[in-house]
Amino acid sequence: MRRLPPDFFPVVWRDLADPSDPRAPQGQRTIVKLSAQAWNHIVDKHVANPMEPWDDLLSRTVREAVVQHDANNSAVRQAVDRLGEQIRQSLERPLALLYRMAGAGGRRVWLLVLPSGANAVVHVKGRPRLVTCYYPRVATVEDNRECRWRRVVAQLVWRYGKVSGRQVLLPSSDYQVSVTGVDGRKELRRAIRFVTPEMWGFVPNMRGCPWQGQLDVWPAAACGQAHSGRKHGLRPRRSNGKES
Repeated sequence: MRRLPPDFFPVVWRDLADPSDPRAPQGQRTIVKLSAQAWNHIVDKHVANPMEPWDDLLSRTVREAVVQHDANNSAVRQAVDRLGEQIRQSLERPLALLYRMAGAGGRRVWLLVLPSGANAVVHVKGRPRLVTCYYPRVATVEDNRECRWRRVVAQLVWRYGKVSGRQVLLPSSDYQVSVTGVDGRKELRRAIRFVTPEMWGFVPNMRGCPWQGQLDVWPAAACGQAHSGRKHGLRPRRSNGKES
């Protein structure tokens, strides 16, 4: 049985920017809840996966202690605190993709790109709650830690944006996309919204708001290195429409 700090879960990260507010990140504040069940899923399915670069985020010592389920309360706290800070930084940028699952009572979802290049998935029904966090494959094959989030942004833009010829445009409010979930089933997603499109590399003052992949430097993604402050571009890539 996993031994966790007594009364440690649920964890509630407070005073976060609410990405559903049109004024984000200056608008209303919200919380995100992390349950023991969600944490166990993240650890067992993703932190324990040697293909995902969690060592870079947590350190090898902390990751191994968490994965081995030892009684090191300090390691669990460090890992959870680090994850919470990543979510806070994502929402403060913000770098959030919002959508609804199709069907009656379609669930609202926040898909967050973290500075580390991981994706955090938050379900919103009542209080927002983190359900999983993982490194998509496009991030796992990128050795440069500072570039991982850029690759993830490009993949999500091509997956959820409106592809027109050789470019991708900001989707309209009625745009829908079919995505293959982790279980292999097709899922229809609607009400897609890239919060603050310019942060994603879209150009609002151009017709159709096309994506050009010019992304501002994100200090939170830097690994203790100095930056020139210039923008970096990404070559557009088509998505295969599958979840990583």
